[in-house]
Amino acid sequence: MQRTVLLRRYTQGLVDTLKDEHEYANILKNLIEFSTFNAENREFAETMSSPFLSASKKKDVAAAVLDHTDFEDKSKRFLLLVIENDRLALLPDICETLPLVWNEEKGIVNVEVASVVPLTESQQQKLAAKLEVMESAPVALHYRIDPTLIGGISVRRGNIFYDVSLAGALDRLKEKILE
Repeated sequence: MQRTVLLRRYTQGLVDTLKDEHEYANILKNLIEFSTFNAENREFAETMSSPFLSASKKKDVAAAVLDHTDFEDKSKRFLLLVIENDRLALLPDICETLPLVWNEEKGIVNVEVASVVPLTESQQQKLAAKLEVMESAPVALHYRIDPTLIGGISVRRGNIFYDVSLAGALDRLKEKILE
């Protein structure tokens, strides 16, 4: 629970400082690059997670690394803040949550679509158009593959779940039979 609250605070705080779509895209790209660097560079990751190194030393090490990048100043300041507060472990989740929070701020509805096979471009466009009509707002579709569906799709927006999959139909049939 506390991790979720921290994740939301850091992500919302960053979104509140962003001016426009261009800055958002650059910042997200920078954060993903740094997160990838941290994940792939074992020595750096161990240094950042070491309990024997003070927060200020970790910040100095990270600042030296960031000085060799072309990251936005805002990205650098945010990363140093995260490191200084010993929250670098949140960075991958921040990278994943940032687009969702950004969309919320812009009035765009986030919708997760699961299917057994990737949808064609035409299917994606038709689905987006239908969902925009249903939601009366622009939508951002996030696709994932779910082989357990057998066929069809499932659509989730927050706590609302539409299941038009074969697996869902079979589950509903099973419930009816058991009644």
